[in-house]
Amino acid sequence: MLLIDHAHRTNGHPVPQTLLNILCQEYWIMSARSIVKSRLHKCIPCFRAKPRIIQPIMGNLPRHRLNEVRPFGKSGVDFAGPFEVKAAMLRKIKVTKAYICIFVCLVTTAVHIELVSDLSIPMFFAAFNRFVCRRGKCTDIFSDCSTNFVGAQRYLKQIYDMTRETRFIHNISHHQIQWHFNPPAAPYMGGSGELCQNLAAPNHI
Repeated sequence: MLLIDHAHRTNGHPVPQTLLNILCQEYWIMSARSIVKSRLHKCIPCFRAKPRIIQPIMGNLPRHRLNEVRPFGKSGVDFAGPFEVKAAMLRKIKVTKAYICIFVCLVTTAVHIELVSDLSIPMFFAAFNRFVCRRGKCTDIFSDCSTNFVGAQRYLKQIYDMTRETRFIHNISHHQIQWHFNPPAAPYMGGSGELCQNLAAPNHI
């Protein structure tokens, strides 16, 4: 014990593995690893120099995830893939590359998956139209800053600007969708969609 304490103090209070290597250069101690760890656990200077790590407190959830709305009223959208798919379970059917468009309800965490052939804006609109026909219209959509989502938001804005000048303004103005983009380089802002990407493996579809 005295030998371990002396080597520990004279070598600048190293970690257990380093102290064990120093001792093994001159001595052979039975059960050295467990003894060294137990002695260093009682070292007061090492305890003070290694304070307890404080876990940060999780921030409050955003308001759109707490307010009670109908399912998919406030949704997040993201893409996953590519995956290899076949149009039918036949022997000579060619395998093609496809992606999945994932819509996640931010309140209930319900998931809606649509299959698309590529990541273009027309394919996203086709998937979005199928989603709306099945689940109803959304009031808010949250996504990352992908080029297809940015293009879709600009296209929707052009349509809304055009329809404001028509006689149908009173019929469609209340269906306008507000598109919210997550901050760049912040994937944790779309945590629901990122989690569902891992769950949406090819064997789950």
